[in-house]
Amino acid sequence: MKIVFTGGGTAGHILPNIALIEEILATRPSWSVVYLGSKGGLEKELLSGYAVPFYSIYTGKLRRYFSLQNVLDGFKFIAGIVQSLWYLYKIKPAVIFSKGGYVGLPVTIAAKALKVPVIVHESDLSPGLANRLAFPWAAKILLAFQPEVPTTKAALKAKTKVVGLPMRQGFKHEGLKASSADYWFNASASTKPMLLIFGGSLGAAAINEAVRTILPQLLKSFRVLHVCGHNGVDATLNDPDYKQYEFIGKLFPAAIKAADVIVSRAGATSIYEFLYLNKLHILVPLETNSSRGDQLINARYFENKGSSVVLKQGEWLNKPTLLLEKLAYLKEHQQQIQDALHKLSFKDATPDILDIIAQTASVTL
Repeated sequence: MKIVFTGGGTAGHILPNIALIEEILATRPSWSVVYLGSKGGLEKELLSGYAVPFYSIYTGKLRRYFSLQNVLDGFKFIAGIVQSLWYLYKIKPAVIFSKGGYVGLPVTIAAKALKVPVIVHESDLSPGLANRLAFPWAAKILLAFQPEVPTTKAALKAKTKVVGLPMRQGFKHEGLKASSADYWFNASASTKPMLLIFGGSLGAAAINEAVRTILPQLLKSFRVLHVCGHNGVDATLNDPDYKQYEFIGKLFPAAIKAADVIVSRAGATSIYEFLYLNKLHILVPLETNSSRGDQLINARYFENKGSSVVLKQGEWLNKPTLLLEKLAYLKEHQQQIQDALHKLSFKDATPDILDIIAQTASVTL
């Protein structure tokens, strides 16, 4: 059985696909996996090391505002559809699994033309534009979270199911953590609790700056693992309790498991991983001037559930010590927050999703 995975743009669109691919490679030798991703995107980099054929297509960003770049991207989008038609015709998959992002839409359109069933998975509480456009063509619509405003369209509601998110092997198997003993977050002799800080798959300059402004105060209470993103490392900062990485790839699950407290963006995939492991965390959502507002919705939802503490980026930049106050709040209300985390009790969705893939593919086999 051949399955095409697609989706990209950010790690949040790719890592759930990798979780499913890991499980397929480990337990389903009769299944064949191919990935369709964007030229120059993160997909190929994150898939390196996996025995998965990768084919790149042209993609155009879906902007909600006027830009001359939309004209060029329109041609790229059409080219991506043509490329997808060619690849799907050659591969002849039984089913396509799309995590969305601007990479997934041309593949979904091509699949519809070739009558290949598509399963679309949405991580956010508020679906992205690419997924919203793809929903009517999907055979199944899978959601990570129960949406705040359920769809009222009967045709969509009938094929929609809340399943959660698939977890990568590193979150589920202790052995993978042991293999990373040479990494600082496991090898450090410090007895301080570990604070993990990261700004998403591409890092965040604003977060890096705010953290370094109060680094001496942070290091009084924590050893700090700071994932800074591309070109984000400051080589002038040297302290045995402060370690910087641009990106730590496949060992991210081990770092999250080792952390006592996490500060991160409010991407749905990251939040789900924290909730799956019952990790204390502070969310710094992207603001509407640099996103569609999905992270603000995610952060507000889980703040209201009592499981997440939220730190607004604008307020933090104006008052860097605000993070220290949020950390103090987290410590003071730790039991209350942990109770909320346990109450949510999120599970690994891998088995359920693979069952749905098998059921959907069986229709075409």
